[in-house]
Amino acid sequence: MEIIFVDLQKYNKKDMKKLSLLLIILVASIYSFSQSISIISGNTDVWCTDSTLCSNVATIKNVSPNNVTVKCKRIIVSMQTGNTNYFCFAGTCFGPGTRVSTTSAAMSPDSTNSTFIGYLNDAGGTQDDTVTYCFFNEADTTDATCYTVIYHFRPTGIPTISAGNGMLLNVYPNPVDFQATFQYSLPKDINSATVIIMNMLGNKVGEFELNTNRNTAVISTADLSNGIYFYSLEVDGRVVSTKKLMVSHQ
Repeated sequence: MEIIFVDLQKYNKKDMKKLSLLLIILVASIYSFSQSISIISGNTDVWCTDSTLCSNVATIKNVSPNNVTVKCKRIIVSMQTGNTNYFCFAGTCFGPGTRVSTTSAAMSPDSTNSTFIGYLNDAGGTQDDTVTYCFFNEADTTDATCYTVIYHFRPTGIPTISAGNGMLLNVYPNPVDFQATFQYSLPKDINSATVIIMNMLGNKVGEFELNTNRNTAVISTADLSNGIYFYSLEVDGRVVSTKKLMVSHQ
């Protein structure tokens, strides 16, 4: 590499500003060129309508011309006492004590991966929790990209679907493989309740009527491709809750 020396004394203030801007653009272009992984979707500001559990999903892309093997790292920026955070990546979920995923995602050029989901369990407080998630090249840990998520619990002005109004809907496991168990609680005076599953484009891919006299339903997800979906609880023709569902067939 040829090294160029510049005599800064020959430049006035206006020229110096132009030179500084040029150097910033040059450094930024070098950095972006060397970065293999890009986050193409991921909510950095999550309003948690569930009073105890909040989740966040992200999709990453290999923007390099090479194959890369990617891992995920979690960094707790701020966390209220009693709260816990865990995450899933590349088909495996990791408990609160794990900072770096032990599994990795092999990504070919221009491919995407949507297996990440971060969970935040709230112990009953109302203050925000902040977590940073980084995705890095296993062969070069400096080749990484990160995003920071702020989890807000029980925000003012956003209705909470909770036991207080008699309607709950949760699914486990999440990510789900070939069948999902929906756990729900419904008032006795309703006429009908339905689970509706939609893809990322908002298209309905499944609709299942719930037995209002029970509190669990097992639904097959074998026909769904790997990826991110939304599931809604519809009661008497009105949607009262919508959450995210990840399908990851092993």
